[in-house]
Amino acid sequence: VVAYPRRLTGVVEAAELIEKHDLVIDCTDAPGSRYLMNAAAVTAGKPLLAASAVGLSGQIAVYGLPDGPCLRCVFPDAPGSADAAEPVASCEENGVLGPICGVIGTLAAVEAVKLLAGGGLAASSLRGRLLLFDAMDPSQPCRTVRIKRRAGCPCCERRAQ
Repeated sequence: VVAYPRRLTGVVEAAELIEKHDLVIDCTDAPGSRYLMNAAAVTAGKPLLAASAVGLSGQIAVYGLPDGPCLRCVFPDAPGSADAAEPVASCEENGVLGPICGVIGTLAAVEAVKLLAGGGLAASSLRGRLLLFDAMDPSQPCRTVRIKRRAGCPCCERRAQ
């Protein structure tokens, strides 16, 4: 694991930084950073493991796998943008319960190990699925939903070229 505690300002800079790595893990809570890492991962041809938490919930997905969706396929408009369908809660505004970060972080670590180990473990990863965690749901706190590539996604069109 290599951490880069610095501000990335452009897709090309970020793509050059990550191209020598096998997996990009994004656990930022800033939508701008998340969309930048998505574009950079697509440009570099690397999978992006994205994990986030806010309040009492969280989500994890693996984007950018061959024939799989990228973040922008699933969430076309960044939160806070003029085109965003609805506002998205942030940790800064709504906070996050510490143990939720532990749950999401642990699940993300397991996903990273599965992807990096390859073989049967990689086949059991969250390919084409978004894992949603809701601590307020006592009967089913974890569930997954299918996600797929969106026709006309500008990031994926760049990947195809």
